[in-house]
Amino acid sequence: MVKLPVRLESIANMIPPVSTIADIGTDHGLLPVYLLQTGTTKKAIVSDVNPRPLEKARKTAQLHGMESAMDFRLGDGLQVLEPGEAKVIIIAGMGGLLINSFLYSCPQKARNADYLILQPMQAISEVREYLLANGYRVLEDQLVKEKNHFYHLIKVKQEELPATGIGTLEAMIGIQWKKQPPELLREYIVRLLDQMETKKDGLLKSNSLNQRALSRCEKQIKQLEEVIEWLQV
Repeated sequence: MVKLPVRLESIANMIPPVSTIADIGTDHGLLPVYLLQTGTTKKAIVSDVNPRPLEKARKTAQLHGMESAMDFRLGDGLQVLEPGEAKVIIIAGMGGLLINSFLYSCPQKARNADYLILQPMQAISEVREYLLANGYRVLEDQLVKEKNHFYHLIKVKQEELPATGIGTLEAMIGIQWKKQPPELLREYIVRLLDQMETKKDGLLKSNSLNQRALSRCEKQIKQLEEVIEWLQV
């Protein structure tokens, strides 16, 4: 049985049994092999825009005897899929703006999936903003820690809901932040506060002060400090 790191195991735990999953931007192919081994899915489509990750995934599949249940596709984003072909689409381990571009370029394919699981590495706020502005329902928004890194796992369904905005705080720390384990959330916010204070110091030392950016930074710091206080009650 494949041993998954915490981040991928948490993604796997979000997926009930389905006929087909798609792992967009796969790396070693660990997650789809695990989902096949556990019977969570019967077929896995794995894709990447570069051939090298696909070869890594193929070797993982061969090692565990799962190659016949996996479909390896070279291509960009959701363009490798037919509408409705995959019940669950996983897009993990890449930049948030790239994830947004995948969803924007193939809206019908996103809509035809039962749901998507997204795990952006950067621009996490921008992903949440895009989802709420483009008719997605957020089913889960989970924070996990692996070694010294924090990851955001966002499970969504495209339902063509009315576009809505999102508060600065929810964009930063999660739409369902009150459901997170308090100690984990506190640790994450403390780290965010350190980053925001460093950013504020840089803005204040700049030769040309950007007052708008400074005000936004100070607002974010205040909101994060208020969450820390709420967690201590």
